[in-house]
Amino acid sequence: MLRTLSSFVVCLSTASLLAQATIVIPDGTANAAGDTSNAFPWGTSASTFPGLRLMAVYGAANFTNQSVSVPVVITGLKWRPDNNAPAYAGGQFSAVTIELSTSPTGWAGVTTSYASNHGADRTVVYDAALHGPVTHTATAGSGGWTPQSWCVDVPLAVPFLYDPSAGDLVIDVDYPTGSFGAGAVGQMDVQSANSNSSRIFASTNYPSANGTTLNHGPVVEVTYQPAQGYASKATYGTGCYDRPRMVQEAFPVNTPVIDLVNTSWLLIYSPTSNGGNYVIAPGGPPFDGVAPLSGTNLSAGAYTSSSSATWDDASVVYPLSTATFPSGFDFPGGNCTSITINSNGKIFLGSTTDGSFLTNGAVHGNPAGFYTLLPQLAPCLNDLDPTTGGGIYVEDPSPSGGVRITWLGISNWQETGSPAAVLNDIQCELLPGGSVIYAYGQNLGCSGSLTNDAIVGFSAGNGEPVTAPVDWSALVGYVTGDGARPLALDADARPVLGTTVNVTVSEIPAGSPLAAVIYGLGHFDPGISLAGIGMPDCFQYCSQDAVVLGLLPGATFASAFPIPNNSNFAGVRVSSQGAAYNPAAVPNVVGALASNGVEFVLDMN
Repeated sequence: MLRTLSSFVVCLSTASLLAQATIVIPDGTANAAGDTSNAFPWGTSASTFPGLRLMAVYGAANFTNQSVSVPVVITGLKWRPDNNAPAYAGGQFSAVTIELSTSPTGWAGVTTSYASNHGADRTVVYDAALHGPVTHTATAGSGGWTPQSWCVDVPLAVPFLYDPSAGDLVIDVDYPTGSFGAGAVGQMDVQSANSNSSRIFASTNYPSANGTTLNHGPVVEVTYQPAQGYASKATYGTGCYDRPRMVQEAFPVNTPVIDLVNTSWLLIYSPTSNGGNYVIAPGGPPFDGVAPLSGTNLSAGAYTSSSSATWDDASVVYPLSTATFPSGFDFPGGNCTSITINSNGKIFLGSTTDGSFLTNGAVHGNPAGFYTLLPQLAPCLNDLDPTTGGGIYVEDPSPSGGVRITWLGISNWQETGSPAAVLNDIQCELLPGGSVIYAYGQNLGCSGSLTNDAIVGFSAGNGEPVTAPVDWSALVGYVTGDGARPLALDADARPVLGTTVNVTVSEIPAGSPLAAVIYGLGHFDPGISLAGIGMPDCFQYCSQDAVVLGLLPGATFASAFPIPNNSNFAGVRVSSQGAAYNPAAVPNVVGALASNGVEFVLDMN
C-alpha cells in the first residue's frame, strides 16, 4: 500500500545506512569509449623500461559534473581496455603500489616532480606486496568490447577520503620491470578531448618522469560511498525510452577491408509526427565511377572551400535547388535548404564553415562530433585527402533526379602512393522526398597505419544520444529511432537536514495526463526489469513506499521533498524514481515510462 509523502517522512528513521555507488572518470566516458588509447598504466609489462609509473590527475569537475560534490570515501578502482584493442590473455602484476591524494597543483599545473603533484593526504591505498598481485583479466577484444569491459579491478585495501571541493584527485600507479607475470596485455582506454585530466609518466627514465601530458585521462570507474556527515545525491540507472535517430558502424584503424565494397544502400525516409526516421536496406543504383567525371569537381577549384586554403579538411556550403527540393530536404529530425559537403566523406545537413576531421569525425572509435554538431550523412567518414589525387564531384541533377556527391579515387591522409586498398570510391545521393542512397566502388579501405577510424551512418546531431555500433552490412529493414529522450529524474540540491529538495521529472511526453515521483527505502541497482508487466527496457529502481502524483504535468513535474530537521535521520538513505503515463505516446502495452533513479543520503552538512 502506498503511503503519502508526509507519512513516508515519519518512517525515515527505520531506513538503513549507506550503500556504495560508482562514477566513471573522465566525465562522459561511462557509456562511450574514450577518444584515444595508451599502454599506461596496465597495458604494458614494462619489460623494455626500468619500470612504469603513471600518475593521473583528474579535475574535480569530473566528479561535480556528475553530482558528486561532497566528500566521499573511495573504496575501489577499475580500468578499461581500449575499445579497438584485440583480445589479450591478461596476467598479474606482482609488485605494484597505488597511491591517492588531493592535488595541490590542479590537473593543469602538474610538473615532472611526482612529490610536488601529491597532496598532504597522500595515501598508499594498495600495495601488492601486502595485499596480493593486481590481476589484468583476459579481454575479449574490440568485437566483444562494451563500456563495462573493465579488465583491472582493485578493491582498495585502505579507503581514501576525497573532497572534490578541496582539489583534484591524484591516482598514482607504480610498478618496476619484472612485475608482470606470464600473459599479455594491450592498450588501455583514454579520454583526451575536454577530459580535465593530465598525466605524469615515467618509462625509459624510470623512476624519474619522462614528461607530462595535458588533457589525458585513463578511463577509471571509481567506487565510493558518501562520507559520514555529508548529505549527497546521486543518479543511477537509465530511464526509458531512449530512441536516438543515429545509426553508425565504426571501422577501426587497420581494418584490412571495409565490407561494403561494391554495395549500395537505401536510407528510405519515412515521415512521422516526431520528425521521421530511416528504414535502411541494401539496394539502389550501384556505384557509378564514370558519370561523376562530367559533374562539378569541387576540389579542382570549382567552389572555394570555406574552411581551408586547400581541399584537405575542407567544407563548402552547397545550396539545394528549389526546382529539385521545393520545400527543402527532409531528414529524420529536421529539414535543410542547403548542405555542406566535406572532404572527409560526409555531408552536413545545413550550413557550416567547419571542415576539420578531428573535431567532427571519428577518433579511435569515438564519434564525438558525429552526434554533437549539425545532422550528418556519413557514407564513409574518414580522414581523406583529395589534394593528392582524385576528386569530389557534384551532379545536380543526379541520374535519379536529386543531388549526387562522389568522392572518387581519394586516398587516406598521408597514404599517398599506397595500394588501391586505401583509396576510396564513395557516393551519396539525396533524393526528393528525403531518401538517400549510399554506394561504394571497388576501392574502400582504411588499412594504412596512418589512417583514422572510419564511420558509416547517419546522425541527427545536436547532442542526441549515441547508439551502439551496428554491422551495416547486415542491416535489412533496420528502422532508426524517432529521437525520443528517456524519462529523467534529478534533484536541485543535496538533502541536508532541515531543508527542502525539489525533485523533478523531465522529458515527459507531450500530452501526458499523469506523472509521478516515487520514493522508497528499497534501493535497486541494477534495476528490476519491468518487461514482465509489459514495459520492456524499463526498470524499477526503488521500492514504492510513497507516491506524489501530478495531473496534466506538462514537460516537467516537480515534487517538494522536505527533509526533517532531526539528527536521528543523519545517514538515512532514500531512493526515488519518476514515472509518466501516456498510452498515446508510449510504445508499450502499459502506456507508461519509468525514469532513472536518484539516491539521497540525508545528513547534517
